[in-house]
Amino acid sequence: MTLPSLINSTISARISFGAGFILELSHVNQQFTSTGEAPNRSSLTSAFGTILTAQYALDSQAVIHLEGGPWIQFQRVGDTQAGAIIDEGLDSLLIWWLGAGVGWRL
Repeated sequence: MTLPSLINSTISARISFGAGFILELSHVNQQFTSTGEAPNRSSLTSAFGTILTAQYALDSQAVIHLEGGPWIQFQRVGDTQAGAIIDEGLDSLLIWWLGAGVGWRL
């Protein structure tokens, strides 16, 4: 086995990729310090997205982990006037996120 093919097979054996979907449901409490402008409220939000991951195994049992992808979050929104809700609706946000970490394989 030549050195370049040995390096390529060693690197490919250490890297793993993954893909999946994320679903989320959250309960949100909002409190406002301005009196008379908006009442405190709580609501549910939901989100979904895709996740792409890559892991690289180091010489020991340690791994470096990267993950990320697009995420769409849905939440209720409203406008108030003199403390009264005058308009309500549903809004969505497109969020891109990236996470990294170091782990230990057992």
